Amino acid sequence: MVDKLQREVAKALAAPDVNKTLQSQGAGVMGSTPAEFRDFLVQVNAHRGRVIKPIHLSLD
Repeated sequence: MVDKLQREVAKALAAPDVNKTLQSQGAGVMGSTPAEFRDFLVQVNAHRGRVIKPIHLSLD
């Protein structure tokens, strides 16, 4: 199911009109596999943790 959804979303994002609309709204279009997206999120969370922890930021 996830793989099929990813393929269909990637196909939609590759359409020139969709890509142009998203870019005009300031969104960057980047296709990836579910595994690549997971790795990206792990990397982003690790970076954010290094920024947030030293200043003791919380959502309280």
